[in-house]
Amino acid sequence: MRKKIALHIQMITRVIIDWDDDLLRLNNREAGNSGSRKLTFLDWDGDGDLDLIVNALNATLLENTGTKDGFTMYVDKGLLGKKRLAGHTTSPVGVDWDKDGLSDLILGAEDGRFYFIKNPNFK
Repeated sequence: MRKKIALHIQMITRVIIDWDDDLLRLNNREAGNSGSRKLTFLDWDGDGDLDLIVNALNATLLENTGTKDGFTMYVDKGLLGKKRLAGHTTSPVGVDWDKDGLSDLILGAEDGRFYFIKNPNFK
């Protein structure tokens, strides 16, 4: 006997915009040409709000600069390092690796290795 399953779909409001008041878009292509984006939210700059780290040649910081009309605003601060870790993508994960109370990054890369980016801030 099959069970009936009811699905409840809740609309999610997009609340992340860039400084041009456009919805934040992490790449400019459509569907299968867009690639996949991997991301993590963490307080990278130590100001108490959640910044966005997205995959890149190593990792890109989108700094949370506050809210405007109920939208969270992010500014692209660029790559977190100079070393090229991947041809086109990494997988960032926030973790306090050195137990100093700050979120660091562990990046999984296409070469099968893990890389560490220490948070440059300090308490």
